[in-house]
Amino acid sequence: MPIRPPTHRASGLARREALLRAAIEVVASNGIEGATHRAIARAAGLPLSTTSYFFSSLDELLAAALTLAFAEVVERSDAAVKAMHDTNPSVEQLAEMVTDFLMLSPRTDLVTQFEVYLAVHRRPELGAAVAGVVESYERVISTSLRLVDIDPLPHRVRLVLAMLDGMAVHRVAFPRDDDREILRAALHDVLRGFQT
Repeated sequence: MPIRPPTHRASGLARREALLRAAIEVVASNGIEGATHRAIARAAGLPLSTTSYFFSSLDELLAAALTLAFAEVVERSDAAVKAMHDTNPSVEQLAEMVTDFLMLSPRTDLVTQFEVYLAVHRRPELGAAVAGVVESYERVISTSLRLVDIDPLPHRVRLVLAMLDGMAVHRVAFPRDDDREILRAALHDVLRGFQT
C-alpha cells in the first residue's frame, strides 16, 4: 500500500482544523442546537462529507472544537502565569493580571464555552470535554494562588473559577462600563480574604 505524501497529511490536518474553528464560530453565533454538520461544513467552506470523514458524530466534532478552543486559552493563561512566576507578584498584581486576561478574552470563546457548558445536561457526550476544560482552569488557578503564597485548597480554587465564570457570563449578557474595575476589586478582596 502506498504511503501518503506529507502534503496530503498536512492538507487533511488543515481541513480538520478548519472544521474545528468553524464549529466554534457556529456555536457562538447559532447556539449549540444550530451547530449542525451542514452549518459547520458551510462555515468552513468544505463539502458536507468532510465532517463525517474526520468525526464519527456531531458531538465528537463539538467536543474536539471545545478542546481546541480552550487548550489555546489555557496555553495563554499558562504563559501569563509563567511570565509572572519570576516577578514574585503581589495580590494586587495577580488580580490585575487575571482581570486583564478575562477582559481580553474574545467574546466568541466565552459564548462558545457557556453554550457547551449548558448543553452538557442534554448531550452528556460533551461532558468529558467540559471536564477537561474546567480541570485545566482549576490547575491554572491553583498555580496562580501559589504565586502569592495562598494554599490552593479545592474550595478556594472553585470559588475563584465560579467568580470568573460568573463575571464572564455577565460580560456577555449585560456588559457594563465598570466591569473591569468591579472584577479587579472583587478578585483582590477574595484573594486578600484567603490570606487572613
